Amino acid sequence: MEPAHAITNSIVDHIYLIILAMFYVIAIFNVLTIVREEVRSSSAVTWIFVNIGFPMIGVPLYFFLGQTKLKSYTKRRRRFEKYFKPPHLLSRSHPIETKNNLSLLCRGQEAFDTMFEAIASANTFILIQYYIFRSDKLGNRFRDLLVKKAKQGVAVYFVYDNLGSIGLTGSYVRFLRKNGVFVARFLPFSLRFNLQINFRNHRKLVLIDGKSAFIGGMNVGVEYLGRKRFWRDTQVKIEGPAVESLAYTFLEDWNFAATFKKGRLLKKLITRNPSPTVDNGHATKVFSFGPGDDIDHGLFLFMTAINNAKESITIATPYFIPDLTLEKCLELAIFRGIKVCLIVPKRADHWYVQLVNHFYLRRFIEFGADVYQYEKGFMHQKVMLLDGKTVIIGTANFDNRSIYLNFETSIMVDSKEFAENTETMLTEDMTHSRKMSRKQKGGWYGYVSQFMRLLSPLF
Repeated sequence: MEPAHAITNSIVDHIYLIILAMFYVIAIFNVLTIVREEVRSSSAVTWIFVNIGFPMIGVPLYFFLGQTKLKSYTKRRRRFEKYFKPPHLLSRSHPIETKNNLSLLCRGQEAFDTMFEAIASANTFILIQYYIFRSDKLGNRFRDLLVKKAKQGVAVYFVYDNLGSIGLTGSYVRFLRKNGVFVARFLPFSLRFNLQINFRNHRKLVLIDGKSAFIGGMNVGVEYLGRKRFWRDTQVKIEGPAVESLAYTFLEDWNFAATFKKGRLLKKLITRNPSPTVDNGHATKVFSFGPGDDIDHGLFLFMTAINNAKESITIATPYFIPDLTLEKCLELAIFRGIKVCLIVPKRADHWYVQLVNHFYLRRFIEFGADVYQYEKGFMHQKVMLLDGKTVIIGTANFDNRSIYLNFETSIMVDSKEFAENTETMLTEDMTHSRKMSRKQKGGWYGYVSQFMRLLSPLF
């Protein structure tokens, strides 16, 4: 007769094998799904490797992070698109608006003071949308002003990302709703949305009365004021018809996160308050994209910009993790004799991003790009300057997540004057940066960064 412990071990072994077999079955199903949905090759290979090689890790990871399209957003958009979108704004193809006034705001305090001044002057509606919104001193200033305007009869709509604003307290949100502010969480963690935490609304938009809008990299948190730790970021104030395109971007997100009834009210407000034109303004085109799109608009935006450049490309981004397509576009640009300059923070805000950034930065130095590491704090702006005449600026980083997984909005500005102001701003940033050499941090650090690069599609 076998000892009791041997029988116990045998039962445990059988249970383990059954569980492992179940994970392998699910892993195979995941692989078939990846192949069927035509996931881009770099991401597909990584997910297939993780699922088959390490099923007990890969299966739950894919369950929470693996999908590349948010189908529920797409379905809701199609259902209500004819009602919510005017013909000239259909299919995310916003028109080029030539009569806009644009102002660069490069200091946190200046940006928020300008924003609060515009909000305080609102007469009809205020639209607020943020990825990170904190209930700190700056967030409380927002709260008090929004409640004040709501009590004055201004329609106030507020959307925040559920994961990015995870620190936003329930009492804060309840206070806003109790005092007349319409509030919606974007993509709450629930069975309704397949428990996917990968899709985030990374937009930062503030729109007032259809007359002015603010867009850029700044979230709502005291760190963006730069008092304790300096955060270098850029915001743009827009006045003119491009504001209407941004308003409809907000409306689409609101319609997904909230209710159709309130969306109808918001549509009427937008329609009744057309954006004014500005004489001798800047040509501006809005690009709003994300995992709710059928095609990768963000990828095409950056591809087109890089491939159309004739002389120079300057990219300022906190996260430089291009996918293979954009990597080759930049390499081809350097091969064509175009000057490529990258401005990144010396230290990223996440250790794994720091490692992956390092791999790509060293690689492009070897190809002939100039890389500047910003040393006066953490640089968080998202700016691209092309040939000294075209600027792309907004919420999208130069990485896989912004291009494929996040909801983002950027504007392309074709204006010599605005480009000159942007170039002056970036030149000033370079004076606070150190040029990176190809020999910087090789050895074991380089090998670790190469390994982390293989996992970049998961980021």
